[in-house]
Amino acid sequence: MDMYGCYGKVRLHIKQRMMLVLCGVWLVACRTGRRLPEEQVPAELKLVVWNVQTFFDAVTDGTEFSSFSKSRGLWNRERYAERVERLCAVLKQLDADVAVLLEVEHKGIIYDISNGLASESWKRAKRYRYAFFARAPDASFGCAVLSRYNLADACVHMVQTDTAGAGRLRPILQTDVVVQDRRLTLFVNHWKSKSGGEAATAPLRRLQEQLLAACIQPVLRTDTGYSAVVACGDFNRDEAEFEHRITGTGHSVVMKAADGSEVLMHSPWTAYDKTLPVQGSYYYRNRWERIDCIFSCGACSIKGFRAEYEGPWAQKNGTPYAYRLSNGQGYSDHLPVSCRIQI
Repeated sequence: MDMYGCYGKVRLHIKQRMMLVLCGVWLVACRTGRRLPEEQVPAELKLVVWNVQTFFDAVTDGTEFSSFSKSRGLWNRERYAERVERLCAVLKQLDADVAVLLEVEHKGIIYDISNGLASESWKRAKRYRYAFFARAPDASFGCAVLSRYNLADACVHMVQTDTAGAGRLRPILQTDVVVQDRRLTLFVNHWKSKSGGEAATAPLRRLQEQLLAACIQPVLRTDTGYSAVVACGDFNRDEAEFEHRITGTGHSVVMKAADGSEVLMHSPWTAYDKTLPVQGSYYYRNRWERIDCIFSCGACSIKGFRAEYEGPWAQKNGTPYAYRLSNGQGYSDHLPVSCRIQI
């Protein structure tokens, strides 16, 4: 479902509840207590995050990039169907419990992906029965979450600013993933790109960082002691460009709110640095970048983090096999990143 918001003045934080039906299941806003029995064995899920690169459908409605207009002759229903089939094959191979997809045009594509994954529907544990999608009004694309576990308390946070004429920045999606009696609060991000210049666009990414920190803080302030938070997505800022700090609990990435308060998060790019077979998820101008991140804080831990390079979506040297509209070949200019999250 597209994100519909209200309008403000210079800067506005918009939070809106969302609902989406997938495979006959309602995603609803609800909340239960977080208190857990002390003897309960920790739950674990696999998370995959992937910027799937300008994933438009075959209908020209004016919001897609002009190169994907059917009138150009390079893009049609057949090529769209091929991309959906290719994407579903990757999701089946990666076998995530929760898949976060970025640069998806609209919710209709999520239904098509769901239908493409239907061959797994006879296996109850493999079904993606829940989904959440949002994008800013009139945006070219948004973000989606596909989940085998119930999603609850889904909402959207957004910044509106007059900085550099940016208007409404891409929203941050928030939802709880409910595993057994436990909840993981997931924040999905797709921050402003560096198109237009790194220095010129940096203030916009700082606004999105401030919003993310402000959204995480109330989750961590719950009095149960079981708040688990993961912030993931394409931050369009290399992991090394965040502020880093060594504390008594180890190495942390610092997220700063507008009031100067901070959220310290664990970064697996740093923790797994010496064991990673490929050193990034995005390859630009012959250099790896770590802009696709999975950060955690609170009562959860990340294990087995990696950029997924072993599959047809990567080239022989491990770099992404980007989609090319000219020949209809390829997957994405980003590699998927994955990990196991224990809560």
